[in-house]
Amino acid sequence: MTRTETVVAATVVLAGLGLGVLAGAARFVRGHVRSDVTSADRAGAELDGEMARFAGQPPLREIRDGQEPLKARAPTIIGEPTRFLRARFSDVRSHRIVRVDLPLRLLRIAKRGGFRYLGELTPLQDDTEFEGDRIDLPLEEIVGHGPLLIVSHSHASGARIVAWVD
Repeated sequence: MTRTETVVAATVVLAGLGLGVLAGAARFVRGHVRSDVTSADRAGAELDGEMARFAGQPPLREIRDGQEPLKARAPTIIGEPTRFLRARFSDVRSHRIVRVDLPLRLLRIAKRGGFRYLGELTPLQDDTEFEGDRIDLPLEEIVGHGPLLIVSHSHASGARIVAWVD
């Protein structure tokens, strides 16, 4: 093989590997971010059920539309290891609920800097009402404290989000 043929062959192999990685990543995200059509009542009941687990616990972030979020003090208690970041979005405009269940070990690699906007919680779902809402959440604040409510927020339209780690 000539040098040119070797470079072309290597480029083709690397491009194929890159496409394989991208396809695998998209499949992984689709497996951990699900969207289902549902009524507002059913979506609300599901979010209320998740919130009940954290009764009396203030969220780590208070979202303020168009402004920086208010930050609660991070817990100082060391709890059970947390494995997943979970979020439920009720989107009344499209009559659906979006369920996000992301492994923290993956987020430590893909989102080392944490999350700046709530919309980052829904990859491949860029049409929720929460895209521009700031959360400013470093991962260090949610790892190692046991189950923890991160955010509970709603818009005037009726759209809601509940996010937690467990």
